[in-house]
Amino acid sequence: METVDKKINSCQEMKKFGADLAGNVLKSAGRSSGALVFALEGELGAGKTQFVKGFAQGLGIKQPILSATFVIWRPYKIPSQSKSNFNNFFHLDCYRLESLTDAYTVRIDKILKNSANIAAIEWPQVVVRLIPTDAWHLKFIITGKNQRTVKIQRMKN
Repeated sequence: METVDKKINSCQEMKKFGADLAGNVLKSAGRSSGALVFALEGELGAGKTQFVKGFAQGLGIKQPILSATFVIWRPYKIPSQSKSNFNNFFHLDCYRLESLTDAYTVRIDKILKNSANIAAIEWPQVVVRLIPTDAWHLKFIITGKNQRTVKIQRMKN
């Protein structure tokens, strides 16, 4: 597993990073046996949700991306003009889940098994056993008032 560090200096840069990554993923990703997953770790305020907002823009989603903290997950349709193999984008926030049983109760396993889905998961620690081995892992680290470092890792199958 290779680690790449990305330095971010503002909220707008974080959104642009998300949008750029989504654009690159759409060009290169094929379907696998499950969803394309992005596991996002980092403390509160580290930039995870801002990244998700930019990522959704990069997928061509025009509607506002709202926090999923209290509803656990929000679905968004990926526009057909995006020319991707994916139909749906799910923003999941597992902060309030207490166990893997909770994840099954809210059907996260079904979301992650569907190869037509892309999922960005904030606070993935509780659902780590459901995350595919080829998932992208992004760790958001606060390095200053507006500065962040994102450590990006991906295991290849």
